[in-house]
Amino acid sequence: MATVKKLPIPESPVRIASVSAPEIKNLHNRKLCFPSAEGLHLVSWREISHCQAEDNYCRIHLANGKQIFLAKTLRAVQQYLPVSEFVRIHRSHLVRMETIVRVHHEEIELQDGRRLPVSRDRYKDIIERLKKVTVRVT
Repeated sequence: MATVKKLPIPESPVRIASVSAPEIKNLHNRKLCFPSAEGLHLVSWREISHCQAEDNYCRIHLANGKQIFLAKTLRAVQQYLPVSEFVRIHRSHLVRMETIVRVHHEEIELQDGRRLPVSRDRYKDIIERLKKVTVRVT
């Protein structure tokens, strides 16, 4: 009976370090790396104006007007963004609170003039979150 000789296992290729969603909460100064059909996009969360769900995809709208289309759900993208900075205003929209300039029962207006729908169920939460980061002038 012949003996089988074990071959050495080749070294694994170099990989880009990845961080899980819970760990990213502490990395406010790190950039996010979004893979898309155009390649890898390195973006700071501060550059994001809002995110929009499109079925099982997500369109990220940046403050400079550019957009990134991802093969990820809005929920998956939301995990990597700071909870204290972003608010879910509708099942299909996640907004950086700093970009909100006007709130109405049916919609919000962003700095770039866009108007996005507000869910009736989320309206009170949006107002409460904004109260914590704004000063009301009476």
